[in-house]
Amino acid sequence: MTAIDLIKDGVKPYEHFLKRGSFYPELSGKNIIDFIKCRDKEVLLEGTVGSGKTRAALEKILAIAYKYPGTRILILRKTRKRLSETTLAILEEQALPENHPLTRGAGRHNRSFYDGFGNGSRIVIAGCDDLDAWTAIMGSEWDIILIDEAIEMDKLEYETFLRGLRNNKAPYRQIICLTNPGPPSHWLNQRGNSGQMTRIKATLKDNPRFYSPITNEFTKEGTEYFSTLNKMSGVIKARLVDGLWRSADGIVYTEFNEDKHANKIVNYRDGKFYSLNCGKEEELGGVVHGCIDWGYNDPFVAGVWLYDSQNRLWLLKEFYTTECPLQTIMGIIDKFQSQYKITEWIADTSEKTIIKFIGSKGISISGAQKDIQGGIRLIKNRFANDSIFICANYKEQIDYKLAEKGKPTCIIDELGSYVWSARKPDEPEDKNQHHLDGLRYIVNRLDGIGEPSWHLSETPIYTGSNTYEDPDDIGWRKIGSIV
Repeated sequence: MTAIDLIKDGVKPYEHFLKRGSFYPELSGKNIIDFIKCRDKEVLLEGTVGSGKTRAALEKILAIAYKYPGTRILILRKTRKRLSETTLAILEEQALPENHPLTRGAGRHNRSFYDGFGNGSRIVIAGCDDLDAWTAIMGSEWDIILIDEAIEMDKLEYETFLRGLRNNKAPYRQIICLTNPGPPSHWLNQRGNSGQMTRIKATLKDNPRFYSPITNEFTKEGTEYFSTLNKMSGVIKARLVDGLWRSADGIVYTEFNEDKHANKIVNYRDGKFYSLNCGKEEELGGVVHGCIDWGYNDPFVAGVWLYDSQNRLWLLKEFYTTECPLQTIMGIIDKFQSQYKITEWIADTSEKTIIKFIGSKGISISGAQKDIQGGIRLIKNRFANDSIFICANYKEQIDYKLAEKGKPTCIIDELGSYVWSARKPDEPEDKNQHHLDGLRYIVNRLDGIGEPSWHLSETPIYTGSNTYEDPDDIGWRKIGSIV
């Protein structure tokens, strides 16, 4: 039995596919088999991490491309770069045999399609961050559209893609959305609840790599992986391990709506920033600020925020990692400074020596006003008025040590787990807010809570070594209380 068998009367051209990854659908769990058989127009394949969703979806579209000549299939994600790092890596390294004709030519980071099927079928690759790709998507017809990490997509983008399902080479048209669950309010969850999409929920037991359908037990690898996942906690575990659409109780920033405020596209060309939504560009203008929240066992965070001409904040980049040495900190600050021409960095005042060293390199940096309650009110107001946005490709890297512990690895994780204290209802818990602290430093500055808590009296002379010379031998001038 092959994937084609499950779609319709198997054919021999697909048999060689099974050698590389030995993907036999009959060894997968019932949910994956139901997905491969499904011909409904809108399908939401959701569930836990490690359930084999992406692999199964890729096997299905490959089978369709081989079975039905002339089919046109589109693989999408919010950003093209992430497709190469995730979906296409699984396609080329697991689903396809070595040296398969589909992988000839450009590498996956540079290619725009796969067309070595020998029957006129083609798989096109695109990201929503490419204006030219939008033009191609809107001008083309498709049999199948596969959206990986569909939770990143706007509802309007999704409805735009739906209109392209009209190629009629395969016996059915289908849009497939792959995702791990998120907040219950997300439009994907709401669309599934309304019955507009067929929901199929995959679990770890659907992946034969981790669970044997013969012994009905976890494999050795599955046992180890499940043990790692069980170390997670709270809302992150509920979503990624239990496969539930959940938000934490007592969330501080209830005004944050992932549909509206996250996964935005901002492109940077010729020193200017442009937002891109459904193929329409808007020049943003403005200046760039950086924020720093120190940590070693806790994450060190550096965030890059565009403050545009309409008083909106856009998170462009985030560096979020533990056990970060000074050399790495300086490297990431230099990289962001060079790339985005940051006007000023606003930093937590707990590491004055490091801050002074950064200033010694000619980088504008000052201490934060750390008013917690006032800053929270300002951020809540900005989310309520749709004036804070988080870009789709903002993560500089992922700290997998944090992920394994079930702790936040980015600002969106923090927004889903930063809660009010049960003991002191008017105060937030002092955890899960490292980048949110940095955002608060910026908003406090921009929205009027006060001047910098301190700054360098002059820009010290950078000598090119790990020392500095202060012209007036004073260094710090206190303007307000150092918190």
